[in-house]
Amino acid sequence: MLRFLPVDSYEETKRIYEERAIPFAASAFAILAYDAGRTAGGCLFLLRGEIAEISHVWIVDTGEAFLLDGLFRATLNFALNREIGTARLSEKAAQTLLPAVPAVENLQIGGFEIETFFSQNKNCGNS
Repeated sequence: MLRFLPVDSYEETKRIYEERAIPFAASAFAILAYDAGRTAGGCLFLLRGEIAEISHVWIVDTGEAFLLDGLFRATLNFALNREIGTARLSEKAAQTLLPAVPAVENLQIGGFEIETFFSQNKNCGNS
């Protein structure tokens, strides 16, 4: 079964950032994708004020690009559940998400409204 879960430990989140050589901050979060009990990918992001800043997304098996769409959506949902309505992608995250999440190409580099993304891209894999 495929699951997308936030990392609930500060220490574990910090370890993941360090493994990926991504600068860690107190506002750092991680969501991991699990498939049949193994870590299949992840998304690293910051929650700063009213903005979610997605800095790094990865998958273990490049043949499972659909996981990128799920990780992206899980991260945006995580932010929305914390009343954060705007998201921004790093250039590296945007490049990783394309072409698995075609809608990323249409997102404003400076930030985009999360609810608008969901209303315009309802189907996973068809974004």
